[in-house]
Amino acid sequence: MGKFLTNNHLWHTNCMLYGNNAWLTRIMVMGYGRLRLHLLLLTLCLPCTGLGVEVDAPAPLYQTHNSIFQAASKFIHTQTAEHTNGRIEVTPGYLDNRLQLQRCKQPLTAFLPSHSDVLRTNTIGIRCDDQPGWSLYAPVKIQVMAPILVATRLLTRQHIIRNQDVRLVEMDINHQTKAYVEQAEQALGKQVTHDIPSGAAITQNYLTEPKIIKKGDEVAIIVSLGNLHVSMKGIALQDGILNQSLAVKNIKSGKVVQGIAKTPQQVEVTLQ
Repeated sequence: MGKFLTNNHLWHTNCMLYGNNAWLTRIMVMGYGRLRLHLLLLTLCLPCTGLGVEVDAPAPLYQTHNSIFQAASKFIHTQTAEHTNGRIEVTPGYLDNRLQLQRCKQPLTAFLPSHSDVLRTNTIGIRCDDQPGWSLYAPVKIQVMAPILVATRLLTRQHIIRNQDVRLVEMDINHQTKAYVEQAEQALGKQVTHDIPSGAAITQNYLTEPKIIKKGDEVAIIVSLGNLHVSMKGIALQDGILNQSLAVKNIKSGKVVQGIAKTPQQVEVTLQ
């Protein structure tokens, strides 16, 4: 059985013999024995006709949506390469499957919409600079993932935070407008100013130093003038937070002064 090349494929001579349905005519005039032989040869020829042969798929005529989003993602990661507050994640949005754009012969160009911040935008411009070309805005979701402190259970107002009350969880901080807490040490021992639901991020505005003095508590007012220190009994007129100012009244004189809460029993007043 001979072989020769045609149209970049290797063909057997017998395969060509049976091309263009010529073999049907031969079967009609040949005897049974020859018919079996020719059927065998035809079976051997089937792989030559392209069945089971791998060929390179032709390049798509249209720009794939995946390539558009890859260009957008690469642009975002390049623009945020020096961003150190978290890990950047880009999720492609939806492009209508009916959208068919001519495949660009050169690399796609990505750009930001006017007056946009790369971490705040929800679309990235993609342009083909062929002549004629095209452009569109690809929808994307940009997240900045970082570990932040969350409540492990409901934390009620005035609760003092302990180790078992909090844990670090990786969350999207990209649109977090309030100052979140990144370390447990920043929250331990602090007092909760508002109820914090279980799983909610703990932010600085939810925390305060604990109140060590309550309104109505009897305290020692320590008055200092240089190296001179005088102690007298007083009443707290408001709650006192550690190292913060509060009003106290001298029980003996009735005079009201401002002092600094130093301990649950002491308020320091410094005279100039």
